Amino acid sequence: MFACTSSGLEAQDSLVGIRSVLDEVSRQTERGLSARATHAAQTLIWKRASSATDDFVDEWCQLLQHTMFDSAGQMNKARIGRKAIAAALARNDSNAARRAFFEMPETTQNESITRYLLFKVALHDNDHELATECLAMVTKHAEKDPTYLYACVLEAQQSQMRQIAVAALQALTERQPLGVHLPTLLRCTARLLVGELDASPQDLDRMVEPVVILFERAAKNTAVLRQGTDVQWRSEIQWWSKNTYNLSLRLCADVHPGLLVRLLNVCVHFLECWPADDGPMHQDDVRHRRLLCHFLAASALVVLGRSDESDDGLECYANARGHIANYVQQCSEWVLATGHRAAAETQRRDVLAREFELLKFDLECIMKLKQWDELDATVKVFMSFEGTDRWDSLADLLVVIHDHARSEGVLSAATAQIHELLQKCINATWKKDKDAAKMSRWLRLTYSINMQDGSPDFALKVVQQAASVAQKSEKEATKYPLDELCWLATMAFNKAVDSLNTEEAGCAAPWTDAALELARYASDNGALHKNLTLRKEAAERRMHDIGARA
Repeated sequence: MFACTSSGLEAQDSLVGIRSVLDEVSRQTERGLSARATHAAQTLIWKRASSATDDFVDEWCQLLQHTMFDSAGQMNKARIGRKAIAAALARNDSNAARRAFFEMPETTQNESITRYLLFKVALHDNDHELATECLAMVTKHAEKDPTYLYACVLEAQQSQMRQIAVAALQALTERQPLGVHLPTLLRCTARLLVGELDASPQDLDRMVEPVVILFERAAKNTAVLRQGTDVQWRSEIQWWSKNTYNLSLRLCADVHPGLLVRLLNVCVHFLECWPADDGPMHQDDVRHRRLLCHFLAASALVVLGRSDESDDGLECYANARGHIANYVQQCSEWVLATGHRAAAETQRRDVLAREFELLKFDLECIMKLKQWDELDATVKVFMSFEGTDRWDSLADLLVVIHDHARSEGVLSAATAQIHELLQKCINATWKKDKDAAKMSRWLRLTYSINMQDGSPDFALKVVQQAASVAQKSEKEATKYPLDELCWLATMAFNKAVDSLNTEEAGCAAPWTDAALELARYASDNGALHKNLTLRKEAAERRMHDIGARA
């Protein structure tokens, strides 16, 4: 007792003296002290250890673990072990700290406070595996008391292992222990996750996924975010919608489309929660952001659909149609809300251009999903669409869709509007760039489609339009290609001959005239026109002879 309490003795002398006494008693008795005596002795030594300098704490702790004190309770042994770990940490001696941990009773090694101390050791050694193991154990007990989980977060934030801090915060958000202010916790975690994203741009998809999961968790807890005052709620919804939107735009070109879609869905959710009484300027901005989110989500889903031939790919196309429908509806609302303000005119053009692209995606989705009964409605939307000069990008898609529909045995009624829409694409494109080469291909395809669908009247108009284009192209840089012109003129002339052979002479004349008019502009020194004229005269003589014999 004197050695422990006397202030006149040096710490080293006290330690040596007490250890000598304990060693001698142990040799003489060959057994430890009773539980009561152990408790009394350890209490005195503990007090001296608590007041000791860092240089001697470890030695006092070793003294507390002397074999004479084997009858000490598990709780006391755990306290001594933790004291030894803390002392070793203070000396930056992680080996001694680990040794002290493994000398503790196994039943006490997984207590939260013990694992918290070992977590600090892991951070000191940059031992990710041990830190993760300790964090899992602390998290396991966090529902009852999250104190040490909070402590782990703070320790990790101040270390070089910030990812462990992220994991600790994520563990808190998953457990949601009582007394935790979830909105603050979610925000702190989000900031830390995004910060990690900035610090480690490599392996982007792996880094982004926990960010997406966190934002999805925030969206699912919208009711909790609403529980504060009106001012707090507005602050929350503004923060979450702004950060999900900015992050979506930042990542859209680099992250996996599936992750982007999930993030955009969260963004749309928060934007839909935005208070309606927040002023017209804010509402206008919210509408525009929602439109962009739907556009990006639909685009990403189409990309996913194209890369997956399974049912999952079809589900992507179906989900894309949902975003497209929302965009079209909200686009109409946005146009009505903004009117024709000069300041909004540039945005208006962009919004309509995106709508045009999404409507093309909708046609593709209909084709992939084989929802042919909905094709006509989308085509009609195009027929009344204004505000784009990209009609050339639609023509080829219409041809592909028509081919797929015919191969599926779809009734011509479902594709009837395609003829008119193709004609609109052709007219608008010719008006825009006067490219006869591009026009010739579409006119040939349009002619074939009309003949396949049993619409010879439309087909005849195509031939007549081709003649007009060929005539006008003589003044342009690009002339009507000879092979395209020869093919179409020959097909039209053969149609006239077929009419003569079926005794429909009245139907033959318009076809013959159209074929010869088109042949007039062939750049072959009149060879095609001459050949077709001779064939016409021969056919007419043959028909005359047949009539005379009859």
